[in-house]
Amino acid sequence: MKTYKTLLLVALTSSLFFNSCQVTSQSFLLNYQKKNPTNH
Repeated sequence: MKTYKTLLLVALTSSLFFNSCQVTSQSFLLNYQKKNPTNH
C-alpha cells in the first residue's frame, strides 16, 4: 500500500511540474511574439 501512495505522489508531482513547465513556456512564447511580431 505504501508503494502505491508513493507512486501516486510521484505522478501528481510530475504532472504538476509538467503543467507549470507548459505554462511557463507558453507565456515565454507569448512574450517573445509580442517583442518580435512576424511580418505576414
